[in-house]
Amino acid sequence: MWSSDVLHSLGIWSSKEKRSVGMRLTKCLMVSVLLVVSLFGASVFGQQQYTLKIIPDLGGSQGLAFAVTNAGTVVGTMATADSSYHAFKWRESTSTQDLGIFGGSMSSALGANDIGQVTGVYLNGGTGRGFVSTNQIAWQDIGHLSDLNFTTAYGVNMASEVVGYSEVHNPLNPANILNHAFQWNGAGMRDLGTLAGPEGNSYALAINNQGCVVGYSTIFPVSNSPEHAFIYCDYTMHDLGSPFGDLFDSRAYTINDDNEVGGDYWNPVTNSNQACKWRVDGTHVGLGAIENNGYSAVYGLNNHSEAVGWSSFGNTDGHAFVWHPDGAGMKDLNDLVVNMPVGWYLMKAYGNNDNGWIVGEAQNATNPALSFAFLLIPIVPPCRADFNNDGDTDTDADIEAFFACLAGNCCGVCGTSDFNGDGEFGTDADIESFFRVLAGGPC
Repeated sequence: MWSSDVLHSLGIWSSKEKRSVGMRLTKCLMVSVLLVVSLFGASVFGQQQYTLKIIPDLGGSQGLAFAVTNAGTVVGTMATADSSYHAFKWRESTSTQDLGIFGGSMSSALGANDIGQVTGVYLNGGTGRGFVSTNQIAWQDIGHLSDLNFTTAYGVNMASEVVGYSEVHNPLNPANILNHAFQWNGAGMRDLGTLAGPEGNSYALAINNQGCVVGYSTIFPVSNSPEHAFIYCDYTMHDLGSPFGDLFDSRAYTINDDNEVGGDYWNPVTNSNQACKWRVDGTHVGLGAIENNGYSAVYGLNNHSEAVGWSSFGNTDGHAFVWHPDGAGMKDLNDLVVNMPVGWYLMKAYGNNDNGWIVGEAQNATNPALSFAFLLIPIVPPCRADFNNDGDTDTDADIEAFFACLAGNCCGVCGTSDFNGDGEFGTDADIESFFRVLAGGPC
């Protein structure tokens, strides 16, 4: 398990601290089952299953993935052979790219977009500094809001707008250090303010392609103020509130392009933080927890309203979950993976993309000091001629979707680049199998 000191130094919050058939089937039933499988992929009683991919390490024994783009890029942080922590970037069929530590002592990648930009934080002389990295530029320090230098960069959208938080002086008491949410566009950094005025604290954690930012902020200018989730759009910070009143905390960690927001709130009835989703109209939906009255939080929310995150579970450090907007409720991802290594469990899911891919951290059940970054890919039936699942088979659209998937851009209802289902992705065998099926032959 990652120590709290390491998590704090990398600008990463801790979940607990921040609040975790019968033999005689009728012909009709058989047809229905086959139809469901063909439409929604491999499942157990309607539950989507996943294949686990372990992101290759950088020589150390710890790793976690924070984000996955629609283009299939995974980013996060990993321990190296010398026990330092480095930001990484990975794509299918490539080795893990060490992004380095930028002249500092450690680094972590916290966000990414589909045009190759990666954001995060690196430590320089013990001070966190926000960075953005591109395919062309190894890294760029994005600066800070004040002379205090500390900055953490979390999210980045397709317009290259970066959000995070940076230290500032309290205007009434300069010795008092605060954190303020910011938005950076390459030309400069803008202070987004707080819900409590200039004397409050705020933290921006995600930005969508509409330019709306989410995070959390104190609501009163005092040290023990409650914190509320916010959404910042059109130069205004809006308080998303708490379902139990102003005196109870809520936090927003993620936002999709429909301005749906994911996070958690403090539930005084269960005495725990509970995962929730705020709708576009500002109302909220409580997602519950894997175990009754447990802790939970939403960390990722894609454009299909599918949420992923963390929930407390027994004597473990928590289990990763997925929540689909189909009324089935929260599901433990450990129950849905077909190739889970013995002795390991999925602890936290930090992000998901529009293809249904999920990333996060897996932990060793007997040695919490061992962890790895994971990617989950939804299982769909192999050798499907209707590759894009639009009801028409063997069309130009299927061919276009297949080659887009080979390039790392699989649509949410498409098959995968492992077309023949042999466990290898994007191989010559997959391409040969695809065209053989299109021609009416066997897989």
